[in-house]
Amino acid sequence: MPPSMVYKLFFAMEDENVKAGTEIIKAGEECDKCYIIENGTADVLLSTKNNNGQQQHIVRDDTYNTNQNTKDAELLWVGQFYSGETFGENAQKGKVREATVISRTEMDLLSISNQEFLCLQQHIFQPNSIIIQEGDQHDSSMCIVEVGSVKLIKN
Repeated sequence: MPPSMVYKLFFAMEDENVKAGTEIIKAGEECDKCYIIENGTADVLLSTKNNNGQQQHIVRDDTYNTNQNTKDAELLWVGQFYSGETFGENAQKGKVREATVISRTEMDLLSISNQEFLCLQQHIFQPNSIIIQEGDQHDSSMCIVEVGSVKLIKN
């Protein structure tokens, strides 16, 4: 990520402290923000049933047993997030949450809302515009294409 984007992100992010056992994000809910873990560990859980109601085959961790049920299916442990990692990036793509994330320990998080992230650096380009050209002096800004498409051409 370019330094200019890091600087803007730093001032747009909010500090959050969550206690162990807190459900930070829940599968199926609308993505509204993403997170960077400053300190702590979180568990990643998936439902045993997919969106079609069919059984999924997922490795199980006994930490989350039948006491961690949702209305539709049991949640199964599939991994962890640690200090320095990010999660919830689907918020930038306007998708629903694919997994549930629960804090295993007390956690210090930095969060940024989808709206705030998209407002950091928003540009609207006309069709067939050159966005970046080889040899240009630029700040290596990160781009997210919300609508439309881009073509990469190697000279």
